[in-house]
Order: sequence, then structure tokens, then C-alpha cells
Amino acid sequence: MVIRNKEFYERQNKIVEKLAKSNLSGSDLKYCLVVFRKTFGFGKYEDRISRSQIAEMTNMAEVSVSRTGKRLKKRRILIKKGKIKGFNLNTNTWEKVTMLLPFQKVTKLLPKGNNQAEKKGNEAVTYKETTKKLPKEGGEVLKKLGIRAVEKLEGKKWLRQVMWQRYGFKEEFINRIFKAYSFMKCYNAYLVFEEAINVKSKEAWILAKLERG
Repeated sequence: MVIRNKEFYERQNKIVEKLAKSNLSGSDLKYCLVVFRKTFGFGKYEDRISRSQIAEMTNMAEVSVSRTGKRLKKRRILIKKGKIKGFNLNTNTWEKVTMLLPFQKVTKLLPKGNNQAEKKGNEAVTYKETTKKLPKEGGEVLKKLGIRAVEKLEGKKWLRQVMWQRYGFKEEFINRIFKAYSFMKCYNAYLVFEEAINVKSKEAWILAKLERG
């Protein structure tokens, strides 16, 4: 059933406005655009959208599509019930994706060319443990926070929190890399890590990326 009433358009506009402020990664935004096209574009709140459809419409690998979909669901941006997908209309519960610089400026700081960590198929990505010794550093003890509490954090505090709480990096490791490298280097490495696939050793991967610049 096609919906074309005032409430529908108000919700549609609210989703667009929220997406515009969310600073999503390239893959996340592509995925969201496809869902928006297949739902609101046809007067629906949700629709049956397969992984292969999204891959075809975005030129993303299907394995990357799956990873992106799980990430958006975890952040409460999308609601998924099997192949049925749609936006979480309660945008106040979306997990904030903080970006300190405009996306265009941040991407200039990233290495050119394809992401070396991304491989198609089942090939795993590994990095040899770095021989570089990182200095020890203390820091504010991390503790699990609710989504709204994480949203209020900025800069280094936000990045430390999401690396530890969302991706399971060890607190000692996080403190040490921030001591050895600038915030922007750590931030750029994190952005690329989010798009990587089949990373077996997260900490070794981040260290390799930081050392290579």
C-alpha cells in the first residue's frame, strides 16, 4: 500500500535531515540511500531489499554490504527483519557518528588508492605484529556508556570510547597509540578500519596503518 499523506512526508523529511547531519562513512551513506530509494521513494516505510540488490546499486561487494547493514542496525539507524529493511523512524535513538572535520577535508588526509585492508571473497587480512614499542600511558578509566552519553563526547574522548566499547580494543592499547600518535592520525586510521573486512588482529592492523601514515 502506497502512503502519500502529510505524516509520511514529514517523516521522510526528518530522515533526510537526520542523514544530512550524521556524517556517515561512504559505505553507510550508500546503503542508506538505497534503502531510502526503495522505501520512501515508493511511498513505503519498509521494503524487501536483498543484499545483492544493494551491492548492484552501490557497486559494493556483498560481504561489505552485509557488514555495513549490521553496523547501521547496531547504530539503530535501520531496522532489519531478514530482507525487510527500513529506517528507524525514531531518529532520537540513532547513534551519533561524530566527525570533527568536514568529510571532504578528512578524506584528503587518508591514503590514496584502494583500501589495502579490503579483500573480496573469504580471504582474510592479517598484519604482522609491529616491532615498534609504544610508550605506556595512563588515562581516564573507560566504562560502558549509553548511546546518549556517547553522543555528548567529542574528539579524543569520543574516539577512545567507541574504539573500546564498540570494537573491543584494549584500553591500554588505546591509551598507548594516543600517546605515540596525533589524534588525527588515530582518527584517520579508525575511519579506514571501519571499512576494512576480515581483520583478524585489530590492534596489529591499526598499528600498521599508523606506521605507514
